[in-house]
Amino acid sequence: MNGSSILKSAGGIAIVEFVCLPSLPLPTPPPLSLSLPSLTSYL
Repeated sequence: MNGSSILKSAGGIAIVEFVCLPSLPLPTPPPLSLSLPSLTSYL
């Protein structure tokens, strides 16, 4: 997997998290939120 596909998947996760999760009654799951900074810092 190259860097651009990792960035694209990370961006897609961020968009889904930003759009869908605020409309849910549940708070943002910590593993999903923490995986985004770790992905970007890994790149």
